[in-house]
Amino acid sequence: MTDVMDGVDRSTPELMALQVEILTRIHEAQVRQRDLLEAIRAQQEALVEAARTPVAQTLPAVKVIDLNMPFPALAGTLVKVALAAIPAALALGAIGLAVTLAAIVVRQALGG
Repeated sequence: MTDVMDGVDRSTPELMALQVEILTRIHEAQVRQRDLLEAIRAQQEALVEAARTPVAQTLPAVKVIDLNMPFPALAGTLVKVALAAIPAALALGAIGLAVTLAAIVVRQALGG
């Protein structure tokens, strides 16, 4: 038999030994990856547990009392928000129209 990788004629036991070696390397790499994932999971659990500590839960709530912004800047910001809402409304309208048309087609196909 000829090995595809290097073109050398090898017997079946030699090919099996090469396959075992490759599979062993793959297994070792998977074990290393599993260990890394377990370490990452442990770090994430530690972060979640730290967020549950009484210190994190007793932090004062934030309350905005005043927004010191000149009126022209505020008006400009509101105009930008209104202009940004137009494409969003058009997109949502198109999605709603598509869903409605699909429901009509399905209903008529079912004989309703």
